[in-house]
Amino acid sequence: MYQMLVADDEYYIRFGIANVIDWASIDIEIVGEAENGIQALELAKQTQPDLILLDICMPLQNGLELMKQLREEHLDCGIIILSGYDEFEYAQQCFQYGVLDYLLKPIDKQKLKDTVVKACLTRRNQRSLQNYQHFVQQEHPSLCNQFLQNLLLGHLDDTKKIKEKIDFLHIPILEGCYQVLYIRLDDYNLLESQLTLDELRWLKEQLQTHLESCFSLSKSFMGTFTQLSADEWGVLLSFTAASAAEDQDKQLHACVDLFFSKLETATTHTVSISISPMSKELTDLPELYQNARRSNRKFIPCKNSVIWPGNAASQVSRSEIQGILNFVFNHYSEPITIQQVADALYISPSYLMHLFKSCTGKTFNTFLMEYRMEKAMELLQTSGIQIQAVAQAVGYSDVKYFNKLFKKHTSLTPSEYIKIHYAKS
Repeated sequence: MYQMLVADDEYYIRFGIANVIDWASIDIEIVGEAENGIQALELAKQTQPDLILLDICMPLQNGLELMKQLREEHLDCGIIILSGYDEFEYAQQCFQYGVLDYLLKPIDKQKLKDTVVKACLTRRNQRSLQNYQHFVQQEHPSLCNQFLQNLLLGHLDDTKKIKEKIDFLHIPILEGCYQVLYIRLDDYNLLESQLTLDELRWLKEQLQTHLESCFSLSKSFMGTFTQLSADEWGVLLSFTAASAAEDQDKQLHACVDLFFSKLETATTHTVSISISPMSKELTDLPELYQNARRSNRKFIPCKNSVIWPGNAASQVSRSEIQGILNFVFNHYSEPITIQQVADALYISPSYLMHLFKSCTGKTFNTFLMEYRMEKAMELLQTSGIQIQAVAQAVGYSDVKYFNKLFKKHTSLTPSEYIKIHYAKS
């Protein structure tokens, strides 16, 4: 039922309006009568009516002043103006406040009924539109997130329909060429055991915030984001056709550096980024996403890293550093000394230590220990495996020493790590 307030300074007009029509038969309830503008405003605040039949000329506060105040008070009331012939020009000023209709005095019974019914229909349509807009506004982030997930995972394969959905959702994707960033929060299983839910939520919010601030917009591209799982994010970068490849690459490198800088200021936890090649086709995005996801690999533990397209180890620019890393990857289960690595690469141990620290920010021994601990965490997730076997598999014959290093690295003993992993599986 629609509620209506009648505001007119003439008693008999108010009485006639209230009694000349069977308002209940057309789903209308008169919730109040006012003889001046101030009284009408107070009643409107109290009753929150759907409609107000409003005389344009009233004492204390006229109809125009009342409507202005209703809007300032954010009272969502439909207005039907009542006016005399000589007040018509004055009444026209009221339409700036969204007046639904107006009636000339003396008021015709049938005209009044038809006008109110029409106003109720208008109000219903307005509210339906408002509800829909509110729903879209509230659900827009999740709709965009779901669309981008479907796009990257290959659930959409019609270019025309993809573009229609991009336009419908107002997603900022440029027409030109496309690239996908895959971002993974490192050691997520360990983070779940070390952090509270609030701390973990804060960490994800920081990561999302810095992703959006660094990759949403640059001179060459725009970025659109989706969270793929608890520890994975995807960013679709769209580049304008006019931007040069050299500028695109330069801008992306700058944005990655800025992202790492901001993240390192906020937290000590690290991420791994991998970046796909480019394509001019929207339907190639699933392939680009899979390319980025497959190449995502942590080469240097406890350090933010990025893998550029076409080179699985391109975050390391020096061939000597790559040689050191390859030696560790291939021999981490054996006793390793700096002298052994230096001999294998035909460089001096002192040069190796200086070069490795300057390029990675870590000493060689710290890197070796962290890499072995990362491998140990992987092995400890194997059903039935013994801690001693894991220690030997990552290069430690002394189990007590391995346990000490593992707890220092993870804040958990190997036994505790195993219990937590199987409690979640």
